[in-house]
Amino acid sequence: TARHSPPTVHRSPPRLMLWLITLPLVLYSYFGMGAIAVSFVVSYMLLGVEAVGTEIEMPFGHDANDLPLGNINDTIKVNE
Repeated sequence: TARHSPPTVHRSPPRLMLWLITLPLVLYSYFGMGAIAVSFVVSYMLLGVEAVGTEIEMPFGHDANDLPLGNINDTIKVNE
């Protein structure tokens, strides 16, 4: 059977985007126009964490930042 991810995993990016869109509205009462800068910094950090999480979800493949399993296997074969 196929493994299924929890439903919250698939709904996380839309929820994050909704939260980030409403963040300046909430912060405006505390920071005034500075809420834009604060929202930008918070958005940058949270979207960065989201991007890292997406990348490490699939570490096996042929992208530049994937694990070099072929090289690791060759090294193990040579050192046996």
